[in-house]
Amino acid sequence: MEPVAVVTSYLPVRVFAGIEKQDPEKQSLYHVFQHTYKPKLHWAEETIGSTVAAQEESRILGPNSGSALLVIKETTHET
Repeated sequence: MEPVAVVTSYLPVRVFAGIEKQDPEKQSLYHVFQHTYKPKLHWAEETIGSTVAAQEESRILGPNSGSALLVIKETTHET
């Protein structure tokens, strides 16, 4: 199976204390959110744009250096 995305999440430690102990190979981050932390999500902002693949993205995704990539940034707010 080929990787198709690189996802970076920034989570407030006051809400998600101990999340580093979860194994992302065994369950998705969304599953952990819903079943362990149960945040009360209120709204989200999303921006969509493009960029060129940096060395790290090229290493993970395999495109030639400088290939175009879709960038989606989302900020989700809790109640």
